[in-house]
Amino acid sequence: AIGAWVLRDACAHAARWRALRPITLHVNLSPRQVIDPTLPGVVADTLEATGLPAEALVLEITETSLMERGAVAPAVLRELKRVGVGLVLDDFGTGWSSLSHLRHFPISGLKVDRSFVGEMEAGSETSGLIVAGIVQMAHALGLDSVAEGVETREQAERLSRLGCRHAQGYLFARPMDAAAIGRLLAGPVVV
Repeated sequence: AIGAWVLRDACAHAARWRALRPITLHVNLSPRQVIDPTLPGVVADTLEATGLPAEALVLEITETSLMERGAVAPAVLRELKRVGVGLVLDDFGTGWSSLSHLRHFPISGLKVDRSFVGEMEAGSETSGLIVAGIVQMAHALGLDSVAEGVETREQAERLSRLGCRHAQGYLFARPMDAAAIGRLLAGPVVV
């Protein structure tokens, strides 16, 4: 019930913010939500009630929750894909995943974990190679890539050179309440 409330509240805000600027909302799903066969209906009803277009919503699922949940999760994810929302595999590369699982889940993107992004700038050649590999693999599979934990302009520039088109982190904004997000979106675009 809490997950459904969070989704509805976030989608309602995002629908209002899209009047200011075209945005895509990312919402994390809990492991319990991923195995709930009613989730696709909840998502579809939420989109209809809030007026948020399906393509403006991306649901983030941790790879660990997918790998532990068995056969129910793929069916739920296929139904979510039919609803039209994006599905991103969060914290990719930090769990006990098998790359063979990628072909079984209808995901639209991979999220590069903040630990790799932070170590990349700290001079870790291995982390830099891991980030480059995840981004290249995502592109090769026709998936999007999102880097989390971006805190410096150097990280953002390096990620851009690697082909990572989306990023989130303190470089762009600190966590804020809905009213502050509305003011940010109503202001000038800062690149």
